[in-house]
Amino acid sequence: MKKLIILLCTYALLMSCTNPDEKTHSITHFNQIIIDTISPRKDIVYTTQLIKVKGFVNDSIYVSFGDKNRGYYLSKEIDTLFNPDYYGGHNAIFIFNPYKAKSGKLKIVFSIL
Repeated sequence: MKKLIILLCTYALLMSCTNPDEKTHSITHFNQIIIDTISPRKDIVYTTQLIKVKGFVNDSIYVSFGDKNRGYYLSKEIDTLFNPDYYGGHNAIFIFNPYKAKSGKLKIVFSIL
């Protein structure tokens, strides 16, 4: 019985560490566009999307929530967070376009809450 409890606690801890509503991208090569999608779960009420961008690039990049009208151009040293409203019901889309950047190092976290 004791082993079962330990096994269940370990499983719960592992599941809490992996969030299916979050994706992370480490970018060091700026030669392709990244398009990623998170599908909302039906048992959760969402209120926002997040894009966290941290790092540096030699020129401009473009990040978007999948809508051409809701994108952001960023350059040089970057440490920023974008969080527009999101109410579930449809897939959350993230687009990273290296635009004019050729080098750098970025960590991008895309999630829905």
